[in-house]
Amino acid sequence: MTNIKTVSELAGVSVATVSRTFQFPEKVAPSTREKVLAAAERARYRPDGLARNFRTRRSNAIMVMVPNISNPFFSEVLRAMQETAFDRGYSVLLGDTQGDPERERTYLDFLGTRQADGVIQLGAHVPTTLPFPRTDDENVAAPFVHVCEAPTPSPFPSVRINNEAAAFAVTQHLIAMGRHRIAAVLGPKNSPLTADRLAGWKRALEELGAGSDDSLIYEGDFTLQAGQDAVARILAAAAHPDAIFFFNDEMAIGGLQGLKEAGIAVPDDMAVAGFDDIAFARFTEPALTTVRQPKKQIGEAAMTMLIDLIEDKNTPPQNTVLDASLVIRTSTGQAGKP
Repeated sequence: MTNIKTVSELAGVSVATVSRTFQFPEKVAPSTREKVLAAAERARYRPDGLARNFRTRRSNAIMVMVPNISNPFFSEVLRAMQETAFDRGYSVLLGDTQGDPERERTYLDFLGTRQADGVIQLGAHVPTTLPFPRTDDENVAAPFVHVCEAPTPSPFPSVRINNEAAAFAVTQHLIAMGRHRIAAVLGPKNSPLTADRLAGWKRALEELGAGSDDSLIYEGDFTLQAGQDAVARILAAAAHPDAIFFFNDEMAIGGLQGLKEAGIAVPDDMAVAGFDDIAFARFTEPALTTVRQPKKQIGEAAMTMLIDLIEDKNTPPQNTVLDASLVIRTSTGQAGKP
């Protein structure tokens, strides 16, 4: 079995030098470091990660908590996080919380037991405290970054888009297309996304003269079924809207199916818009107008921010707001047509 002694013999250095190279590479001369790493590669030697973690009190693992792993929006964000973590020498532990605070506490315990060095929260819940050490200083909380559903302002470092401005842009577009009764299908009640997007919808209607009407607000939960159910409630009302703004693409896709089954033509009878620009949005019939979130950039920025916090406790906290863009497709009609 290959061991550290084999590497030392191949490299022509002492066992202590090999050990120092893997534990504290910055303290070894570059030429010596190169010889040791080359010898380790030839010998197919890998240092004992558990022992190293015990010494450094690091796991080199990141806990990422996601509220619903089946939501396709998160897949691109998570892929970017995984790639960024890998490039920085970290692995990713994924926790599907399903919005359950008890599950979140279980995953946060990975920090207390040093199975993870920091956590990224993709859901809405904000922990009141993070009483877990990130270094030998037991009084320093573990690094935490809130992503996508961070409140405004956030008590933690965060990465998000301006959801209020993006929702305003969607509603403004629908009004420009001649729509004046625009229903809003919300996300979960406790989500900052819901509050911000609702604020953007209302501001656009009020500022652009359409006038907001609370009877056009329908509850949802960001799932396909919620979109279809919302359409059933909308069509059962006495007065129908001429457009529906779903607060995410999954609900919009479910809504398109519900409208199709009811014989409602989109966009001729009803315009439809979503939010996120998931991969399926351009393949719906008709193709879905939506807000494109920079999912890859969100994942990269969040993971970079967290690892920087792990590796330097003096890194100042940041609240990063990335740009989103309106993607106009055929579900909202052609210019000049209602």
